[in-house]
Amino acid sequence: MILINKTSSNTVCLTLSEKTTLTTAVYLFEFIKDGSPGIVKSFIAQDIAINKYRINEFVITESATENLLTGTISLNDGKYQYNVYEQVSSTNLTPSLALNKIETGRVEVKSIAAAIPAFNGQQTNIKQFNG
Repeated sequence: MILINKTSSNTVCLTLSEKTTLTTAVYLFEFIKDGSPGIVKSFIAQDIAINKYRINEFVITESATENLLTGTISLNDGKYQYNVYEQVSSTNLTPSLALNKIETGRVEVKSIAAAIPAFNGQQTNIKQFNG
C-alpha cells in the first residue's frame, strides 16, 4: 500500500523493473478514488532509484498546484486504487495509450495528523464499577 501525506513530498518505492519490458520506461500512474469512479488522476513520476533492477523509487508531491508531468498532484483524502503503466512517451497521460499495465495496488491519502499530546505528569484517577 502507498501512503500519501497531503501537502508534502512522499517517497514511494515499488518493484516495477521485474515486469517492465521497455529498456528506458516512463511510468504512468493512475489513481482511481474508491466509491467515485469518475475521479481518476493520471500522472508521470520519474524513477529516481540508483539501482533500478532492485527497486524503483519515486517522489510524489501532493500539492494544491498540479504538474502531472513531474509527479505533483492534488488529491482528496481517502482511499484509491492505483495502476502503473510502462510507456515510451514522457507526455502521455492517457492510460489506454500506454504500452502495458505492470502493477495494481492500493493508495491511502491522509492529511498530516496533529501532534500526539505528551504526558503532562498529572495523576489520572480510574474508577471501577462492579455492576
